[in-house]
Amino acid sequence: MRVFKYTISLASVLFIACGDDNPVEGSRDNTIGESRGQGQLAAAQEYDGGNNAIGNAASHWRGIEIRPESRCSPYDRSDYRYPQSVELVIIKELGGIYSPYTGRCFSGRWETDIEHIVALSEAHDSGLCEPVPNIMQLRRTFAADPLNLTLASPELNRGRKRHYDSRMDAAYE
Repeated sequence: MRVFKYTISLASVLFIACGDDNPVEGSRDNTIGESRGQGQLAAAQEYDGGNNAIGNAASHWRGIEIRPESRCSPYDRSDYRYPQSVELVIIKELGGIYSPYTGRCFSGRWETDIEHIVALSEAHDSGLCEPVPNIMQLRRTFAADPLNLTLASPELNRGRKRHYDSRMDAAYE
């Protein structure tokens, strides 16, 4: 009986620490998930004739200027530094140490990577490469923005994000 009580108590702690059956309930991803998908579809539909040229009527999407990507300066990962303490902000917002991509709960922070939802190199190619005043501060602010950060397992995060971003782009072409 003692082992059974311990098992139930441990299960209760894990349930509370990692959330319920829907681990993204109440997280930023869940609150914009449906509109994000609709927005991506709308943006994809704004492409002109499958040649990726955007027509004049589609030069903006939800107030954001749409234009071709350009690597106007070389990408240097060290330009996008952020404090590791931002991980505590992510954990607080998520309500636990887990990956909203997989729903996987982790024992501790050492088992996770900080994941940039929009890859830093993608942001660089999308405008953060331009020589504007305070560009280094803008890059670091973007790198540490909690709205663009979540947790992921290292095997999911490392070296694969850029590949999947390009596959996602191709799906909308």
